[in-house]
Amino acid sequence: MEFKILFTLIPAVLFVNLAHSENIIFFYGGGTYSHKHAIWPLTSALADKGHKITFLSPHNKRPWLHPNITDVIPEKLEKLLSVFHIQDKLQQRLAGEELKVWNTLGDWSLSICKTILDDDDPTLQSLIYKSKFDLIFVNAAFGECAYIMNLVWKGKIILVDSTSILPYFPDIIGLNVETSWIPDISSQFLYPMGYFDRIHNFFYSIKFLYDRQYKLYPELEKLMQQVLRVDKVQNFAALELESTNIVFLNTHYTTDFARALPPNIIHVGGLQFWEPRVETIPEKMRRFMDDAEEGIILMVLGTSYDLSKTNEKFHTIFWETVKAFPKIRFIFSWEGETPEHIPKNLLLSKWMPQKEVLGHPKMKAFISHCGLYSIAEATYHGVPIIGIPLVADEDYDVYRIEMEAIGVRLEVKTMTSPELQKAVKEVLTNKKYQNNMKKLSKLTRERPMSPIDTGVWWAEMVLRHDDLSTLKPRTENLSWIQLRNLDVFAFIFLIISLITILIAKIINFGISILI
Repeated sequence: MEFKILFTLIPAVLFVNLAHSENIIFFYGGGTYSHKHAIWPLTSALADKGHKITFLSPHNKRPWLHPNITDVIPEKLEKLLSVFHIQDKLQQRLAGEELKVWNTLGDWSLSICKTILDDDDPTLQSLIYKSKFDLIFVNAAFGECAYIMNLVWKGKIILVDSTSILPYFPDIIGLNVETSWIPDISSQFLYPMGYFDRIHNFFYSIKFLYDRQYKLYPELEKLMQQVLRVDKVQNFAALELESTNIVFLNTHYTTDFARALPPNIIHVGGLQFWEPRVETIPEKMRRFMDDAEEGIILMVLGTSYDLSKTNEKFHTIFWETVKAFPKIRFIFSWEGETPEHIPKNLLLSKWMPQKEVLGHPKMKAFISHCGLYSIAEATYHGVPIIGIPLVADEDYDVYRIEMEAIGVRLEVKTMTSPELQKAVKEVLTNKKYQNNMKKLSKLTRERPMSPIDTGVWWAEMVLRHDDLSTLKPRTENLSWIQLRNLDVFAFIFLIISLITILIAKIINFGISILI
């Protein structure tokens, strides 16, 4: 069987009005498991209200079961994405290829779409060609295929950005162009940017747009022809712009730059914090933390990276750092076998409820790869960060940590044990990091509605209304040149040039008369 489908059959009593139940699908065909984990509280909340939920992704893990959620995991898609996730993120960094992923986004989107559409499993084919969905949540990371399948589904689309805002968003959802002061998510610029950084930032966003419109979109239009079985189809860029009703940003201004957002862009960052379900910390781990003399430091380098697979050089760096702080207890995420002779103040764990562990009253610091969700959890609990970015948007995230003075940054390419020890000591002894993080923690908790309630309200608003175009910026008829006012600036430059030439000619003419 090339297709796996999981039905959660746990009995439950649903105190909801099923008369308003709608058919909703979450299309998360790409991205890491953390994307699925982060959106699951909203998925579950919609299911609690009686909506019938289908969740399509390559990840067979779930944060928890729900009787009204059907988890769909195409086996071929799972195999395809396993190739992406087993890539050694540390080796990519050491080889200077940490930004390579940005140049392959379109290739992965296309591969994911082809894999799903070409899968001949009858159950998946029925899902694609015979199902109808009222609402489609699309993960912006590799989610373009959902727009194609929605030509059959005929539902309304909510785009979910699981990272910080992507460079091509101004052109697909009418977002303001803010390249003058916000570094590109794929950049490694310090803030504030210098003049040449801003030039690079501007042209890099254009490159992203070019790659999508002239490389990815034509291939997606061929797949649209395949799905609709017609020779001519709508331009994909227009389809994407017209079909997207609203956008959920799984961020918050305390974990990203404050931006000028139109009303169709909704912040829902921090869904996991307001989820009423609390995972239990294993008893051994709880005792280990409770008995810490001077605090705890947690180290996790992401759901797609296993620290136990690093070479001995890096193990030595971490072991020596742990030994240098005997009164601090360290907990490392570690999936391999436990090595012999590890420091006594170190606990290795294959699994841990990260959110709950970070919330322990003795938690002093968080050594992290600086994925967006890890930063959000640390911010919520007011825990300073020691950032060790590896790939993708992690450099962008960690530079902002430095900007806000809520942590420090280390470069793994050159990191030594003394440097790591110095960073740990700096975060433990310099109170500015803890004080700044506590301020952000208060701000991230101060909201008129919880992110879950916000997400549910907006989702059901989209379901209630057939036309939400009044929320959208009217940019659908603007080219990328017009959106950035380049034609206006070109006209101004032309006028100034003509006036300059005219003045020069008048001066030369006057001089010639005098001579």
